[in-house]
Amino acid sequence: PVLCGRISAHAPFCLGEAVHAVTSEMALSLDDVLRRRVPLAILARLDRQQVTAVSQAIAPHLGWTHEHALEEAWRWHARAMGTARAAGIPTV
Repeated sequence: PVLCGRISAHAPFCLGEAVHAVTSEMALSLDDVLRRRVPLAILARLDRQQVTAVSQAIAPHLGWTHEHALEEAWRWHARAMGTARAAGIPTV
């Protein structure tokens, strides 16, 4: 049931689609999942909690530890916020 929940209210994607991107479409990174396979990063502004939820969902399928998943989420979100600020876009 957790995988059926929407990641963001602003885009029609669920955690199960992120897992599918890794298990069936050979996505190997959080960035690949969020920008290419399940284009949430293009359609919605994601907060750190949403990015972490995706990272935690795909972690077991990529062989990541809980700590590694948290690091990946933190790095991805920090990079996204830096890009948004540089472009003059309000950040979450």
